[in-house]
Amino acid sequence: MPRQREHARDGALVGGYAGLIEAIARQHGGTRPLSMSELAGRVVVGAGLGAVAASLPDLLEPADSPNHRGLFHSAILGAGLISALVATSSKNGGKTSLLALTAPAVAGYVAHLAKDSQTPQGIP
Repeated sequence: MPRQREHARDGALVGGYAGLIEAIARQHGGTRPLSMSELAGRVVVGAGLGAVAASLPDLLEPADSPNHRGLFHSAILGAGLISALVATSSKNGGKTSLLALTAPAVAGYVAHLAKDSQTPQGIP
């Protein structure tokens, strides 16, 4: 089983990247370019959200046994989160501040599921 520290690290990495991509996408459609400090802020916030979200599955279903993985470790929940992210993005043309928060969080959560899916136990 991957350890909590690994999940948080991976979540921070993909969350920061998702924050950067969301900021660049928003900048492309915006009226003014974002400053480097604004871009860096999006990456830092995204990394924090990704790290927290990547920790959630094991907080909600503690890894007290190899068979601890239930709903919060399922591919169905991961697909649902991705679907909600896409719906949030398309509903407002990708110009919602909610997207800036949900993209890194979903990326972190899905990173946890992806890491756990590579273990012998897998995910449901």
